[in-house]
Amino acid sequence: MGSWKVDYANDTSAILDYKPYGTGMECNFRFVTKGKTVMEGKQLLGYDKNVDKFIISDMIKGTDIKIYGNWFISDNKYVFVPYSDISDSEKASFRADGEFKSPDLFIENYSVNNKPWKTFSFTRITQTTQSTLNQTELAKQFLGTWQSNIGKDTVEVWESQLYGNAVITNVSQIIKGKKSPSYMNNIGFDTKEGKLKGFIINPDGSYTTWIGLFSAGNNFSGDLVDSFIPEKAWAKFEFVFANPKEWTLTIHNIDGVKTSENKFSKVK
Repeated sequence: MGSWKVDYANDTSAILDYKPYGTGMECNFRFVTKGKTVMEGKQLLGYDKNVDKFIISDMIKGTDIKIYGNWFISDNKYVFVPYSDISDSEKASFRADGEFKSPDLFIENYSVNNKPWKTFSFTRITQTTQSTLNQTELAKQFLGTWQSNIGKDTVEVWESQLYGNAVITNVSQIIKGKKSPSYMNNIGFDTKEGKLKGFIINPDGSYTTWIGLFSAGNNFSGDLVDSFIPEKAWAKFEFVFANPKEWTLTIHNIDGVKTSENKFSKVK
């Protein structure tokens, strides 16, 4: 359970977020290169008593699903192989041998056709790890006035200011020269969870909430959720700051389908 990070190549790492799902687990993962998410996917893990193994369904967005069998061979060591190879794992086309070195570190040794391939180390992202990035300070990157051409004759404007250590943003749209309020967004820091959280209020009185985190100085991502409940996520967002005067906001639905992407520029 929890969040983990693994470095795969120069400037590229993966972030894996595990959380309970029924009697099993759900994992949302993404690959980040130079602060920008370049690939993402989801796993579901559950126990199958008929084969006495955990079954992992793995899907990277835009690719076919992959199914694996996973089981522990000792208190801290485990194996996973393609589901088609669980009856003879020693001859599996692909095999991973994992070992928990500590509660905050595990390694996986991969082999292909019974030949060693690569080894990766996974490190738990703890609140202490996250605190190396000053989340409230990074949120101040939103201060000022920003705008984006989001459609024909339509400009979206974000006007952000400090409220103590929090950030308050008024979002409006200018359609054919007429400005109308869209919503207000508040950004605050949850010291217990080490994450940024926000409350969005709409002019009609409806609202939504979100939970997010800067995983790098220029990458802020998270989930839109019901009443700050992580398990009730219904969309995902990601901000990528190209420079101090430009950022891009991308929204995906819960199935990973991109629903919008807009580039904002600072005007003052």
